[in-house]
Amino acid sequence: MDRAIVKTLVVEDNPGDAERTAIGLEGSEKVAFDVATVGSLAAAEEWLRQHPCDLALVDLNLPDSTGVGTVRALKRLDTELPVVVVSGLAEELLGSGELRNTVEEVIPKDEVTGRLFANSVLYVVERNRARRQHLQLERILAATPDAVVVVDRQGVIKYLNDQALAFFERTREELISERLLFAAKQGEAAELRVSRPTGEKVGEMRVVEFEWDGQPSFLAAIRDITQQRNLELQLLTSDRLVSLGTLAAGIAHEINNPLAALLANLSVASQQATSNSGSRGELFEVLGDAKEAGERIRQIVRDLRTFSRVEDDERAPTDVHRILDSVARMAWTEIRHSASVRKEYGAVPLVNVNEPRLSQVFLNLLVNAGQAIGPGHADQNQIRIVTRVAFDGRVAIDFHDTGPGIPPEVQRRLFTPFFTTKPVGSGTGLGLAICQRIVRSLGGEITFESEVGRGSVFTVLLPPSEVEVPSVPVCPVEDFAPEPDRRRVLVIDDDLVILRSLHKVLRTEHDVTCFDCASRALEVLLRGERFDVILCDLMMPEMTGMEFYAKIEQALPAQSVRVVFMTGGAFTLEAREFLERVPRHRLEKPFDLQGMRALIRSIANSPSEGPQPA
Repeated sequence: MDRAIVKTLVVEDNPGDAERTAIGLEGSEKVAFDVATVGSLAAAEEWLRQHPCDLALVDLNLPDSTGVGTVRALKRLDTELPVVVVSGLAEELLGSGELRNTVEEVIPKDEVTGRLFANSVLYVVERNRARRQHLQLERILAATPDAVVVVDRQGVIKYLNDQALAFFERTREELISERLLFAAKQGEAAELRVSRPTGEKVGEMRVVEFEWDGQPSFLAAIRDITQQRNLELQLLTSDRLVSLGTLAAGIAHEINNPLAALLANLSVASQQATSNSGSRGELFEVLGDAKEAGERIRQIVRDLRTFSRVEDDERAPTDVHRILDSVARMAWTEIRHSASVRKEYGAVPLVNVNEPRLSQVFLNLLVNAGQAIGPGHADQNQIRIVTRVAFDGRVAIDFHDTGPGIPPEVQRRLFTPFFTTKPVGSGTGLGLAICQRIVRSLGGEITFESEVGRGSVFTVLLPPSEVEVPSVPVCPVEDFAPEPDRRRVLVIDDDLVILRSLHKVLRTEHDVTCFDCASRALEVLLRGERFDVILCDLMMPEMTGMEFYAKIEQALPAQSVRVVFMTGGAFTLEAREFLERVPRHRLEKPFDLQGMRALIRSIANSPSEGPQPA
């Protein structure tokens, strides 16, 4: 087997010493030293200008140079050249700190004929090659546009390039030797989120195992995809708004019907109450119809609220049937003139998803099915929604339609962004592309089968949730039984109708104080009045519920834990972040009165959160 060649320059003015050095190098079994000999510094400089060199063995007492200056002169020609000093004054030279910092090794001349000489020199060569390779790797990593972090087996950071410092927005001194632990499989992309003062950053990280300074380590390459994620979120929101715009007229119709029934029944009830006409049973029937109409409106509002939420990527174990029912209600007026809808739900596990985004997928597929069929002959066409467990254990949701089918030339481009077969102004061409992006981000896939003249089937496949979580109501629901002692309840809302309604609902059980302005309620609290429960609207014009809470949390912390926020929807980023940050109860409008009463009793009866005396 051919041995590797190490080009070696021996700088020695004594021919006998030079020959003994060359002979000593022949003792290596791993490599072959190709030795050239010169007798002065000038000759060495000339040789180095004309030849590549892996190693220089140098005597410091030359005719034209002595001491450490000889080494410096050679290093000026090749800064990475390893230099080993071979001298009869090795012990004295080793005491020179200046020399130790300049050369790789110092070896006594009387050791050049020993068995270890060649191995000692070879170690210097290999160590220098490793150092060169390491420096070259650092230069490569420094030049890459991605952030690069190297950690050892314990997660301790050993190296970062400038791009990593920019991504984490911290200094090298802060990060070096700090522990960085991440969950990522080697070679697979994982998402990394970092919260910094300038906002959240999102990175796509890939990890590989390799050696760093001879130690087993991990290299993490992080590509900053913050702008890409923000753009995707904007596209998702835009597509959601397009869907809402498509359904707006139908949703208004769905609200107007029960609203008309609600107002008509309340009018009848008012007439009967003022004229004392009609029986008590008839009055209860009228009020029951009014309540049913109100419940229909509340369900529509809840469906819209769920669909419109814009959380970044909050995921939870979710029942796909509940999402499908909600989407079917929203889309019904859009597709009712095209086809009937049949649901065939199987027994499927929960899926870990972002509910608004999965709603967006289902709504797109359902509306697309209706539009593919087209209006007319609704009694002859059908959209069938089937849920089942696929052969690989994933949850499958199939959307069957009896439309005309998709031509083969269109099928190839179906998920291409901005491709649409709809008339100009009727579609953006982003719907299916966004659906595919959402489903993939949830760890699933979307497929389809279609035959011209026989309809299409779109299938969404999602991995089952690893944790089965039963459905639990936000507020405990139980039959109401008035407490023997009344409680003090403070209600704050700028909507006078809401104030009057809550006062009527709660006054039979509690002492209720109402304010339409949070600042006035704050004044009462600061004067010393205390309440068992404080119901506070989140969004108000003069002082918001968030500002009110911040003030009493600082001044009256015992009262701040009594706050329950009432909200018809957190529409601003500030409000959403506030609700995520502050661990207080909340009540969604329209109210579930039974749940509200139970929550008030729960908070009022909590001894750890009792009101403080004035």
